[in-house]
Formats: sequence, structure tokens, C-alpha cells
Amino acid sequence: MESNNIIKKKVEVPLKNEKSDESELRPEFVEKMKERKKEPTVKIKDFKKHFDLDKHV
Repeated sequence: MESNNIIKKKVEVPLKNEKSDESELRPEFVEKMKERKKEPTVKIKDFKKHFDLDKHV
């Protein structure tokens, strides 16, 4: 009978700094997203029909 030699490794994951929420994002990206947030949304009743997914299956 063969024995399975499993090597265990300890992996350390650094904890996130509480105040670093948006500081990792570029300021121009954050500004762009704030502007896009104001844009109106498009209502779609039937997703498959709107994107023509039924015919390509």
C-alpha cells in the first residue's frame, strides 16, 4: 500500500487596514464612477429576448 505524503503549508493572509477602503482606487476612477452613478438605468423586461440569446443556444 502506498502512503500519500501530503505537505501542509501555513499561509498567512494580511488583515485589511480599516481606513484603506477607497484609498487603493485612483481618484480619477472614483470620480468617473460617481458620475456614472447619476446616469439613468435602462429597464429590460426580457433579458434573453433583448440580447437575442434564444437563437444562439
